[in-house]
Amino acid sequence: MSDPFPTEIWLHLSQFLPSDSLQGMMEVNRIFFEMAMDARYKEISFMSFNPSEAKMLERLADPLIACRVRRLHLRLSLNRALFRRQPRTTPGIFRRRVKAALQTARLIRPDTTDNSAESSNVDSKIRTLTSFQDFYETLAIVFPGMSNLEEFTFNSWNWPTDFDIQPFFLAAWSTFGKSIRKLSLGGNLDGYRKLIVSGPSFDTLQELELEFTDNLHGSNSITDARILLESVAPFVTSLATRLISLKLWSWSSTDLSSFFKQLGPLPALRHLGIRAAFNRSLNDDPSGLARLLSDSSSTLQQLELRLDLAGLVNQSSEHPLAEWLSQTIVDHPTISTGLQTLEIYPTGTTRGFETLLICIQRSVSTLTKLVVRNRYLQLGETETIIRLISSHKNTTLTRLRLNVLILNADLFDLMGASLPGLKYLTLNIGDVADGDLIDRHQIFKSSIRSRSFQDWKLYDIDIWQGGSQLDGSVMLSIAESIPSIRSFWGKGHIGIQQE
Repeated sequence: MSDPFPTEIWLHLSQFLPSDSLQGMMEVNRIFFEMAMDARYKEISFMSFNPSEAKMLERLADPLIACRVRRLHLRLSLNRALFRRQPRTTPGIFRRRVKAALQTARLIRPDTTDNSAESSNVDSKIRTLTSFQDFYETLAIVFPGMSNLEEFTFNSWNWPTDFDIQPFFLAAWSTFGKSIRKLSLGGNLDGYRKLIVSGPSFDTLQELELEFTDNLHGSNSITDARILLESVAPFVTSLATRLISLKLWSWSSTDLSSFFKQLGPLPALRHLGIRAAFNRSLNDDPSGLARLLSDSSSTLQQLELRLDLAGLVNQSSEHPLAEWLSQTIVDHPTISTGLQTLEIYPTGTTRGFETLLICIQRSVSTLTKLVVRNRYLQLGETETIIRLISSHKNTTLTRLRLNVLILNADLFDLMGASLPGLKYLTLNIGDVADGDLIDRHQIFKSSIRSRSFQDWKLYDIDIWQGGSQLDGSVMLSIAESIPSIRSFWGKGHIGIQQE
């Protein structure tokens, strides 16, 4: 019997169904089956050796399932417990449901089985998984089915130096190397060398994320520096014409100064994110990073510059970073112009705050999101930032994250009047719990309840104090004064579980 409703109607109805509900309707018709399967297998992560992930690996051996994977994340740790699965004599519940749905949708005959030779070989190998190497060898076998993969995350931070990864890489690149759009890599620099030596050809890659760590089995600073210069920098530069997003995080003790100096221009770059310790990762010569910021300024729309310091942080240790930030911004007047997103650690110095204001001023007409990291602002400093943003008559800012020393109702007066279009606000309060915290909360609640912000369009508010979410009764008192609030801490609701 043919379906009485056009496909467009089913597709429209599906937009209003949560993912869980969609899974429960996979046997209704072919359209719901396809949508439920796509939703279930769109994103797959392997984080540990356990029976659940072994079952997922078994399902991916079926090309009908593997072709639905769009995002694959591999962060397997060698320290995880090994496992051995026992052979299963009967099909699992999910496999029986999928088979029933396939028959309902007339995609297979009622007596069709999935005992092909290839599936049998994979199942046999999965049943005997006992090691890290077994897992990756088996995953390489199922790679050919993942022909529609768009994003690939691969982390090898604690792999042994003698692990032969080349067959795995070759299987991956031959299947989706030329079609993935986003690649996220993490691990020690020797792992990067092995990946690059495998000769990937990323013809459509647009987003690249790199995370550097030290080698747990022993690092050689000279060797690591050579890998950065001779392998990683040329690899990134080879992607220059199509790379629109580059994120680089470093927890490694290796200095990145020479890497940035070696890096070629990235003319298509729209998003740059750097997170590294300035006094460790850029200790030799940060001029290469300054050049990258300047060369990319005409195309950059999002900039994340989190050069937090390693070790003890005080005015003295922050001084070199503050001076470099200031000098870089002054010497390159195009840096931080026309940005939509700015996330920065300006240091706690006066010079750093002045540099922050310059950066905001240069993008005040285009900025939609501002995040100021690790500097706790006095009320006067917060007022200066907010008035600077609101000085542009048609400010576009909708997201703001600040650290402030004290939770003060005057702060809400200022934001409500100056930034009525702000929709998402995150505040980290420097005040930590002490003897009179409850009294101060009571004073604040009384003060905020005497106010009404009818014109403020704030939708979500996140407030943290001492590393924890702010007291629920205080949050509710804020919501009472700002009728537009519909969400706390990004949850989509303002429900508070009272103790």
